[in-house]
Amino acid sequence: MIQHYKQTDIVIQDKSLYQLQDIVDKYAIQKALILISKTIQRSLYYQTALSSLDITYIEYNQIEKDPDDDMIMNALYTARKYQCDGVIAIGGGSVLDTGKAVSLMYDQKQHILNFIHDKSYDIEKTIPLICIPTTIGTGSEISKNIVVKNHRTGRKHRIIEKAARADFMMIDCEFMKSLTVDMVLYGSMDILAHAIEAYTNKKSMTMPDEFIDECALTSIQLVTKHLKPALFGELHDRMQLQLASLYAGIAMENDLHANHILAGCIHEMFPQLHHGMCVGMLLPYIMQYNASTCKSRYDQINDRIQMDCINWIIQIQQQFHYPQLSDYIHTLEDADRLIEMMIQKNISINPISISPQQIKQMIYQACYIKRQE
Repeated sequence: MIQHYKQTDIVIQDKSLYQLQDIVDKYAIQKALILISKTIQRSLYYQTALSSLDITYIEYNQIEKDPDDDMIMNALYTARKYQCDGVIAIGGGSVLDTGKAVSLMYDQKQHILNFIHDKSYDIEKTIPLICIPTTIGTGSEISKNIVVKNHRTGRKHRIIEKAARADFMMIDCEFMKSLTVDMVLYGSMDILAHAIEAYTNKKSMTMPDEFIDECALTSIQLVTKHLKPALFGELHDRMQLQLASLYAGIAMENDLHANHILAGCIHEMFPQLHHGMCVGMLLPYIMQYNASTCKSRYDQINDRIQMDCINWIIQIQQQFHYPQLSDYIHTLEDADRLIEMMIQKNISINPISISPQQIKQMIYQACYIKRQE
């Protein structure tokens, strides 16, 4: 079991939020900015655990889904205004990414969007960050990535900076109890995509890393074993999915591939959809397209889980009525608009090249040929 990765210490146990005092003492935090989702902030468990926290803290709950640069800079302004000396992020990927950005940018004079295009900055984080994920799938709690949306263009960008990693992360079983079936299902598709893409992208195929590969395979194995009972509310299995998310978050440092890049276009076109839902919509199609090139790696996945991974994903999606792209794309014009967005993307990290015509064929298939119920 991983207890430490890079500079991040890790705790996984039930009601670990009650240990928060020990953690803030470890990092000598006297005044914390707590970034919190509004739903979690209202929970009795959170309120009870925080009532025993013997430090000054400022709660900040103005973080929306897919935070843009304005939201992040406002949170950063709050941390500076109150002279916070630590950040505690409790929530899903959007909250965790905001926490990473605030911790990273606290002593920086630049706007966060400057870090997207200018790689010359040498950043050293000056205030500690504690991440506590309350959802399944993002991997943000362990990764060095920050996703930020440009509020003017609506485009998402990824900042990759090793100093963005959390100093400490806690996986708390209590938060898994309230997850809906959809949150578990979509989050698990995101986990699978992270792990499979990390294991089969061009970089991993040409320069394999034994540790990263094992993290990816372990993540896939955990999802395929525990997803079904987790969907029926089994807490132990939901915790295993959270562990799978952790392993996949480590694995995706080896990069992803076309699936996430193209799914991002679906999310851009339909921003109300769950990110994991969009990723899962394309996953079987991209895996089938890559199958000939990735045969040896797919064989290793199938050997590990003792079944055909692509068929398992298709069957799970059928059994639990997973949304299809055809549920949202109803006209040829909309399909072509999505295709045009996709062919503008750089997907060179995919293990095999995908031409505009092949993208078109894939999307037409996904939009107009539903799998048999």
